[in-house]
Parts: sequence; structure tokens; C-alpha cells
Amino acid sequence: METPLGIGHSIAKRIQSSQYNETPSRLYTPVPNCAGETSADVLVRHCKECKLCSVYDNLVVFVDGACPGNGTADARAGLGVFFHSDSPLNFSAPLPEGPHTNQRAEICAAIIALEIVKEFFDSGCHRGPWGNDFTGVIVISDSAYLVNAMTDWISKWLKNGWRNADGKRVVHKEDILELEELVEYLEGNRFSVKFWHVERSQNAYADALAKQAVAI
Repeated sequence: METPLGIGHSIAKRIQSSQYNETPSRLYTPVPNCAGETSADVLVRHCKECKLCSVYDNLVVFVDGACPGNGTADARAGLGVFFHSDSPLNFSAPLPEGPHTNQRAEICAAIIALEIVKEFFDSGCHRGPWGNDFTGVIVISDSAYLVNAMTDWISKWLKNGWRNADGKRVVHKEDILELEELVEYLEGNRFSVKFWHVERSQNAYADALAKQAVAI
């Protein structure tokens, strides 16, 4: 039996674009004097040493999945996780086992991203580019399914026995639960997890990594 909502479960929050006077594509606009003084009106800062990017006190990661042949027996899924240009934390790999679907690739990319963030958090590397501590992570995705699942639908699924609005069993339940457990761990350690849904054009870096993973 699933644990009732509110007892051992944290539901991630959803970012609305209006909350920040920036778009995800501007996160990689060069910022002068990253290592020294910076003007107070610059929102997004780059950390050249650790190759991370942040919005205020939030670490930012882009995720994407690719699945050529989605819905067929020949489907092959790949994952892309992007932190910053040339970051050693960037990740690109085929989905190691089936089922190979686009939705599952999106979910598993987010799992990898939060596993990396968890390792980063557990290592004690909380320092942001302003010398302040990171207080959370924003997961940026062009998958409405992923963002809705983790910020809205999961609360309903936990209450109704993992049935969707049509009464059918939720697919990829185990993967969603694995992702939710990572959210729960980070939130339980006062490290917030937020999801930001963007247009595909604003997720080009992670998209390229996901496609690279399944390139012939």
C-alpha cells in the first residue's frame, strides 16, 4: 500500500516563467567578472570553477529524453542531462533497459539529474557562484508530462491507487516513484526541488545530449 500523501511524500513545486525575469535560454549568456565582483542587477551567474549555473540560490539542470521509433518495437531511448557548457556533470547515455518510450526517457533523465544533485549535496558542495549556499534545484524540461506528473498528478495518483483520470493504471509508476524518492530526500534535507516547463527550443543543450545518446 502506498504511503498517504503528506506522510513520507514531498510534492515538487512548479516554476512559472513569470517568477523570474529571465528565460532559460539566457542562463548561458556570458557574465563578466564571474570570479569577482558582479553588478547587483545581474540575475544569472556562472560558476566557472564547478561549471554550474544558478538562478538566485537555486542550482539549475536541464533534462531531456529522446526515443526514435517511439511506440514501436524498434524504439531506442536516450537521456540527456545538462548543467553547464563543458561541465563534467553533463550526462548522455542510452536508456539501459526497457521499456523504451519517450515519456520514460524524460523521467529517467530527471532521475539521473537528481542523483547527480544528491551526490553533489551529500559531498557538502553547497556553495553557489555568489559564495552563498545553494538552497535548491530547478529541473528544466520541455516535457509537460514530466512536469505535470511531479508537481500535480502524483498527489492524485498517490490517493487513488495509481489510476489516471481515465481510470487506467499509471505507466512507468516505478520510475516515477524512484524520482519522487529523490525529491523526498532532498526536500527532507531542506533542499527544495522545483520543475520548470519550457519550450523545446529552450532546452536545446539537453536535447542534443539525449539525441547523441541514441545516434547511430
